Amino acid sequence: MKRSGVKTILHICGDTSDRLETMAETGVDCLSLDEAVDFAYARKVLGPSFCLMGNINTSLMAVGDPESVTEATLELIQKAGRQGNLIVSGGCGLSANVPAENMRAMIGAAREFRL
Repeated sequence: MKRSGVKTILHICGDTSDRLETMAETGVDCLSLDEAVDFAYARKVLGPSFCLMGNINTSLMAVGDPESVTEATLELIQKAGRQGNLIVSGGCGLSANVPAENMRAMIGAAREFRL
């Protein structure tokens, strides 16, 4: 895929904190982290130039209110560092019934930082 110019993302469900470096060594362009992984720790281990994706709590996305989603997104951005190399998303697959308002809240908070 890389030879074709396709960017790759690796996601493994659960707390993968103990194998982040091994996951990065696979050569992927980005790691999608489950909500069980502490983003500040992942950023410390992998450094500011490695792309991280995730990890807003999927239950919060499904049943929380937009204000809580915004708060969680801003907290994630703070933990990940504001230097970029971050894709804000759910910590795992999002249900089709996630309220549109919550998706807008997550996207809006990320756009505040031009992510």
